[in-house]
Amino acid sequence: MSARPASTWVGLQRHRSTRLGLAAAVLSVLLAGRPAAAAPGASAADVAGVARASGQTTVRSATPAGNNNLLDHAIETYLSAQQTEDRDLRLQMFEKSARLFVAAAESGPASAELWANAGTAALQAERLGDAVLYLRRALAIDPNLRRARQNLEHARGLLPKWVPLPHDHRVLDDFLGARLTREERHGLASLAFLLAALLAAAGIARRNGLARSMALLPLAVWALLLGSSLLTSREAAAREAVVVVEVPAHAADSFNAPLRFADPLPAGTEVTVETERARWARVLLADGQDAWLPRSAITPIGE
Repeated sequence: MSARPASTWVGLQRHRSTRLGLAAAVLSVLLAGRPAAAAPGASAADVAGVARASGQTTVRSATPAGNNNLLDHAIETYLSAQQTEDRDLRLQMFEKSARLFVAAAESGPASAELWANAGTAALQAERLGDAVLYLRRALAIDPNLRRARQNLEHARGLLPKWVPLPHDHRVLDDFLGARLTREERHGLASLAFLLAALLAAAGIARRNGLARSMALLPLAVWALLLGSSLLTSREAAAREAVVVVEVPAHAADSFNAPLRFADPLPAGTEVTVETERARWARVLLADGQDAWLPRSAITPIGE
């Protein structure tokens, strides 16, 4: 795959400490000269820029001092890669930037922004498997992080058409118009149950049939939220993973077993791990098809 340049600029949110203490400030960097290199097939609107994690004042005080150096090095490497003419060197620098963002993400509290940064850099490095993995990790922390979701959708669009894609939207989320975390679902469920109880109590005390009937609506919302939360918990229990290197899929746990598909599974394919056996894993694709893959070819999102 070859990178196709795109005329774009990348917004870079950075936080600098001063002699007076830690200060939260946003620095927007407009790149001049050579256009930034985009991922294969990317346009200016496809690949979001790299940003520092939000709430850096808290993160800085809670992480080792070396973490800040990693962030600075990662951002500087990313910006240098954008201005590098040589394609091979540019890809190497984007890959290095991704590794530095990963190191920063792993050395401190969970940060959706840092994992999104790593995914963006990996996407620019044409490391599709790593890009999907890091962006999925970002969204596991913050399902509403827009740039991570945009870049994930772009990365998925680079996969061959025959590879099934997961469905992110759930019916309840579409109904509520938002992607809710499990904690948010529990909170809303509690409020809905309280409202239903108050309406029912008022209806009984005043012998008001309308109030009793109205109690059924928040009660139904409570049931939906609670059921959705249970389904989310079960889905989280299933081990979601990403294929990080192109690999042939087999019908059984042996390299001598028949191939499951005509083509190898490309890096970036999202799967659910059903069974593990020695060096093999039985996985399900988004459309329910199963296959056996070497465990070394996949990385769990939750690791």
